[in-house]
Amino acid sequence: MGGFAAKDKVYVVQTNRIVIERCLLMTTDPGDLVLDPTCGSGTTAYVAEQWGRRWITIDTSRVALALARTRLMAAKYPYYLLAGSAEGRKKEAALSGAKLEASSGKQPEGDIRKGFVYKRVPHITLKSIANNPDIREGMTREEIDEAIARHANTEYLYDQPYQLSKTVRVCGPFTVESLSPHRVLAPADENMDGYVSQRRRRRARISRI
Repeated sequence: MGGFAAKDKVYVVQTNRIVIERCLLMTTDPGDLVLDPTCGSGTTAYVAEQWGRRWITIDTSRVALALARTRLMAAKYPYYLLAGSAEGRKKEAALSGAKLEASSGKQPEGDIRKGFVYKRVPHITLKSIANNPDIREGMTREEIDEAIARHANTEYLYDQPYQLSKTVRVCGPFTVESLSPHRVLAPADENMDGYVSQRRRRRARISRI
């Protein structure tokens, strides 16, 4: 697939970032929690961080966790325009043509759960053109295009949010947690205290026979 060369792989089973990105954008919203029980090189966490999703990733390999941690700490992301920020509200008002309402001050500034300001395109169908009340016989092509644009539905491009070109974002704070190494207990250790007497060992051998 495009955008993924063999030299870009840092882990043997590393997944194409574009595949994870498409799945995440189709099934989650900004602020949602994404769980990846097989961390690998950290592609899911990387993509989730880029698109404003919270994430938890798990792996039994210390190598995989080290690779993912290094990848996230060294990553640089584009800064997408938040719909809940002052700049985002201005941009949204300019795109929709609505009047910008003054903020009451009670709304949290830059709430990621409100999403980003996305690019949008008119969604035009043959039915919308045929039922357009502003299209009349004798109109020029420019007038027809304007009439279609006035009544066309808007389709949001959720993979194309507006971004601030002069601002670069890094990964937010995260923690790496691990469990203590597990002890391997013998089947004859009935008390699970790490000690097996000679009598228990003999009894275990007899029962296996």
